[in-house]
Amino acid sequence: FPPPTDAAQARLMADSRFGLGPNDGGYILFVGTIEPRKNLTTLLDAYSVLKWRGTIKPMPALVVIGQKGWLSDQIYTRMEELGLQEQVYFLHGVDDRNLPLFYAGARLFALPSIYEGFGIPALEALASGTPVVSSNGGSLPEVVGDAGLLLDPRNTDAWADAIERVLLDPELESRLRARGPQQASRFSWERAAQETIRLYRKVARLTPSNQG
Repeated sequence: FPPPTDAAQARLMADSRFGLGPNDGGYILFVGTIEPRKNLTTLLDAYSVLKWRGTIKPMPALVVIGQKGWLSDQIYTRMEELGLQEQVYFLHGVDDRNLPLFYAGARLFALPSIYEGFGIPALEALASGTPVVSSNGGSLPEVVGDAGLLLDPRNTDAWADAIERVLLDPELESRLRARGPQQASRFSWERAAQETIRLYRKVARLTPSNQG
């Protein structure tokens, strides 16, 4: 993954295929299936809190990359309830070849999942040197380590505070950008696949049998 650059961010914001439009504040990035398990409602609520606080100027856009999943309609409904249609961009079907550019251009990567089997998007963001604010659920604490901020996925105010800290504290941002690739280097893609399989097997053992 390429390192984050202002040029990467500018190219994405100007690319008509994505319809992001000019935004001097850049963007916060989420990558994953759009479904309740990913807990996007907490991220939307935290984003709304930041918007009304007005401490981050100009306010970054929120870019959500992923396919629609189970019960995704409630997430779009929440966006509309919060009046965020002009600030939140849902991008479906982004080619994998363009993902590194999105990671490289993001000011911050946010992953508020209730549960993650391994957390490949968080690992990709770390490898890109993009600051990560992550849920402390599932395997994410192991993946992110001390290279990102780990939070209770249900605590909206904590998410707003953490995002605000990263975006307003250059020293913290710089530290996270430096630690990300170091943390990511601990995981080979082969190990990531092995850990994912291990976790799926563990879940399978804990799930009651449907037989009988």
